[in-house]
Amino acid sequence: MYTRLLFLLSLAFALYGAKAQNTETEYLFGNKSSYAVGGFGGPLLMITPFENTLALYSGGGGGLIVNGRFSLGGYGMGLATDHLVSQSLSGSKDYLSFGHGGLWVGYNTDPNKVVHFSTQLLLGGGSASLDRYRNGEFIAERSEKGTLVLIPMVGAEMNLVSWFKMGIMAGYQYVGDSNRATVFNNLNAPVLQLQFKFGFFAER
Repeated sequence: MYTRLLFLLSLAFALYGAKAQNTETEYLFGNKSSYAVGGFGGPLLMITPFENTLALYSGGGGGLIVNGRFSLGGYGMGLATDHLVSQSLSGSKDYLSFGHGGLWVGYNTDPNKVVHFSTQLLLGGGSASLDRYRNGEFIAERSEKGTLVLIPMVGAEMNLVSWFKMGIMAGYQYVGDSNRATVFNNLNAPVLQLQFKFGFFAER
């Protein structure tokens, strides 16, 4: 009876000791931080419809990331394709120019998985103008400044190597003054964004 009891107690302590070997020692002061901070940056490409055509934006962004999950940084991008907005009888043509930049925040679920879910928000300010040309020569510019740009997005990221991730995000671009200023008309639209991130991502 006692032999069996001692054997069971010994086995229990042995199992507990084996488990304890894999557990980090806790201290009142100087405990190892449960947070790991990394950084990333890279190019961004975004496609959105504009007046029965597709508009391409190019730019870049970067920031800090905590535990591979929470990210906070900045971005900037501008319209890379030509879009004719109006044409006069005299032959002059107005082309849209638009750019925006600001805060970039995000959250990744299960960042250690090869493919994982991501939610992101771009919140910034934008500036648009109509660039007037005649016979291929620049004539004048009419600018509208100070508009709010808000782009919530959801999508997926893929861990290609430890220092490189690629993401594809879908969302909606909201341009705050589009109902008031003609320059911003038709900029409210769905978006598809490709992201290329290089850096140290601090997954835990």
